[in-house]
Amino acid sequence: MQTSRVAVVVVGVLLAVALGGCKSVAPGADAALLRAEQAVYAALETTNALVAIEREHEAELARLEPQAHAVAERIRTEFPPAYARAVAAIDAYRSARTEDAAVRMQAYIAALKELALLADGLLAKWGRGR
Repeated sequence: MQTSRVAVVVVGVLLAVALGGCKSVAPGADAALLRAEQAVYAALETTNALVAIEREHEAELARLEPQAHAVAERIRTEFPPAYARAVAAIDAYRSARTEDAAVRMQAYIAALKELALLADGLLAKWGRGR
């Protein structure tokens, strides 16, 4: 399977939109909840793209970034539990919209964003290097 530069660009755009919060919030909607859901979606898509590219093109990506495999392994290890915690925190916030639930949700989203930004950095190098 060949991974095209278009796929890398699409993932980058998804990440930018979700992390940047470009979508407007409908009146009465919960902006924090919308942004959290967008961030989780973008982080999942971005990290999945990196893991797929790294598995298929490990040697090529390593030439562009020597630490690529280590970063991909970190994402493979840390992302699944971080994702589960973020989704659980979103569900908890949705059930009880308290300040404590909002703070906890944002903390777990921040951990996902950190991993997604690592993935996005490698995806950007991959896109430029092809």
